[in-house]
Order: sequence, then C-alpha cells, then structure tokens
Amino acid sequence: MSKRPAENLHQPEPVGKQRKQAAGAVAAALAVGETVKRAAEVGKVSERTVYNWNRKPAFRGRVSAIREQMVGEAVGRVSRDMGSAADVLSKLLKSKSDDVRFRAAAKLIELGVKLRDHDDLARRLAELEGRVNEGADGGSAGEA
Repeated sequence: MSKRPAENLHQPEPVGKQRKQAAGAVAAALAVGETVKRAAEVGKVSERTVYNWNRKPAFRGRVSAIREQMVGEAVGRVSRDMGSAADVLSKLLKSKSDDVRFRAAAKLIELGVKLRDHDDLARRLAELEGRVNEGADGGSAGEA
C-alpha cells in the first residue's frame, strides 16, 4: 500500500473556474506525454481525478485536440524550412567527397519518391472524397 504525501491527501479538489483551469493544465500535460502522476501534480488534483477525467470522451477529445494543434504547429515549422533543407542537399551534390555526393543524391531520390507518392495519394483521396460527396448530395458519379 503506497502512502501519499500529506499535502495531497488533504488537498481539496478545485471547483468552478479553478477546476476548468486544472482540467486544461492536466489535458496539456497529458497531450505532451506526461504521466498521470505528473499531470495530476501539474493540475494540482489527485491521480484518481485524472483517471476519472480521462474516462470521459470530451476530456480525451480535449487532449487529442491539444496534441493535434501541437503537431500542426510543428509540421508548419518543418514545412517552412523544407526548401532550405532541399537547398542544402542540392549543394552537397557538388561536394568534393564522393561519399557526401552519394548520400545527398540517395537522400534526394528517396525523398523525391516519397513526396511523389504522398502527392499521388493525396490527389487520389481527394478524388474519392469528391465522388463520395457527389453521391451524398444526390448526384451521380457518372455525371459530367
């Protein structure tokens, strides 16, 4: 049987606005991969409260939304710098070192194929979604 520190044992759970703030802090902590224990510490709530909140679809949705926002922001930063990274690889193709030129060429080919595949899949998915939406709107997929 584990003993909890006295301050956690007698600490009242937050209510009202403080509870919403605590839930937000806990959701943010969980979104970045913190443990339930650490998330409870951040939100100044018990671990049991975190587990209870985590059983609620709305709370799990909040954690997912925060995580998605963070990933979206990271993708934006990476996307912003992709042109510069491609420029670096292109410059490395002119290196005096055969090994550096080979690795840069291989990486450019690898990334080029992946980008082409991604673009092709995105185009095909958009086409399929368009067909599904036409069907949902009562139109026929064969109409021009």
